[in-house]
Amino acid sequence: MTKSDLIYYCLYYNGEETNPYDGKDQKKAMFWLCENCWVHETLGNQHNNGSILLDYLSTNLQTFEQKDGTPISLKALLFDSYRHWRGGHDLIADIEAFKKFYLNEYKQN
Repeated sequence: MTKSDLIYYCLYYNGEETNPYDGKDQKKAMFWLCENCWVHETLGNQHNNGSILLDYLSTNLQTFEQKDGTPISLKALLFDSYRHWRGGHDLIADIEAFKKFYLNEYKQN
């Protein structure tokens, strides 16, 4: 896969060197950062994503919006980041809140 192949799946990151949302829109800036990390980690085969993906799969989220065009590894990174931002103390609550967040915030580009 090439960088362009991966960017195709991104809603916020378009290959820029700097985050165009910095200082303008905090949520979009965070989404851009997640997508940027996902692209670069995937290209570099730095599969820190591996443990993130395993954690994501252990929550049974693999069927969540599985046909929406977002790769599961990107969803896993978004979920991991979301839990980090929330404090990640209650997995069950985080799963349900992430689903709403993903659909109502992330996908509402």
